[in-house]
Amino acid sequence: MADFEEAIEATKFGTFNILIILLGLPSGWVTIFETTDISFVNPVAHCDLNYGIDEGGFIFSVTYLGENLGMLTGSPVWGFFSDTFGRRKVIIFCYTMHAFVVSITGQSQTYIMLLVLKFIGGFIVNGPFSILTTIFSEFHSAKYRARVMLMIGVIAASANIILPVVAWGILLLQVNINIGDYHFHSWNILLHLCAIPSIACAIAYIFVPESPKYLMASGRNDEALLVFKKMYRLNTGKPENTYPVRDLVEEVLIGMDDEDDANTQDMSKAKMAYRKMAKGFKQSSKLFFPPHLKCFLIICVMQLGVMMGLNTFRLWIPEIFSTL
Repeated sequence: MADFEEAIEATKFGTFNILIILLGLPSGWVTIFETTDISFVNPVAHCDLNYGIDEGGFIFSVTYLGENLGMLTGSPVWGFFSDTFGRRKVIIFCYTMHAFVVSITGQSQTYIMLLVLKFIGGFIVNGPFSILTTIFSEFHSAKYRARVMLMIGVIAASANIILPVVAWGILLLQVNINIGDYHFHSWNILLHLCAIPSIACAIAYIFVPESPKYLMASGRNDEALLVFKKMYRLNTGKPENTYPVRDLVEEVLIGMDDEDDANTQDMSKAKMAYRKMAKGFKQSSKLFFPPHLKCFLIICVMQLGVMMGLNTFRLWIPEIFSTL
């Protein structure tokens, strides 16, 4: 009998893990593309959509407003959905919805349309962002988990190099298509291209197995064992029947504490996931009361200063260069 850590360690590190890390490329780019693409679009789009620099600042802000609202509710809500329906299904749904919204954003014909869609896109993108770190960590043993999380951060940061290069190549095309009241320009093409990482992720995750940690926590040990065996075969090149683990321990079901374990047989998975979401909100609420409130406020002020300085400079640089 093996627990999750013993079972994932027995799969070794190899081809499967490398493929998962490569999948982190488009996954890590999605959030950066969503929050940054408008900074390259704004210097061009404000002429076509007839809005000023103040309105451009609102568009920058509204994306982060949507993302931050998603973050405030994200952990319990997306935790509820991922524990109820599975990591894989939820992340495919989120990337599909985000790709759809970004594609519609690329068709924007008015300032209000662009503003509203950037808000929706910022809110939706928090879904896969919340689940991404979970699903990546659950496919790696403790030996490699911290390194993989660090690598995912580096991959996400690389989007800040990729996006300016793509914008430089597209915005110089000077595309201007006018059909009646419909207008299509080079910046519309750029916004459409920003949907490609989401589309790639939605398709790629169809072929990724469900998280074995989630399967074990859901009491589906037989399915989890099959996932471990596939990982072992891809990583080592050996037959699945040589995987050393034969049985997995019964883990506490999702959303349950030890004190609730005796009642799990009488509870549905949805009810257990709902209880986990409720406990998530209860645990988060402790941040707003002593003794955690003081430290929480200090961290928030520090993060506010860092992010304000970083994003003010990063997002307005294209506009500043255009002005110069």
